[in-house]
Amino acid sequence: TLQIRDHYDKCVAMFDWHEDRTADARLIAAAPELLTALSDLVDYYGGLPNVDSGLDARLTNARAAIAKSTEETK
Repeated sequence: TLQIRDHYDKCVAMFDWHEDRTADARLIAAAPELLTALSDLVDYYGGLPNVDSGLDARLTNARAAIAKSTEETK
């Protein structure tokens, strides 16, 4: 069994060991930090005046990903 631990050494995921699951497990472990980093970037760049359409589209996608990851299960 593979245990993935966060930076507080708390077990956040457990998997039967398979080589192809290593990347998934690492992504799950990094998810809280990735969400925080993405939120910080959206807050910073979303507050800038005169954002071009390319950046605006990417910010929209980032906001959608943040919303999807933070929705409560109903």
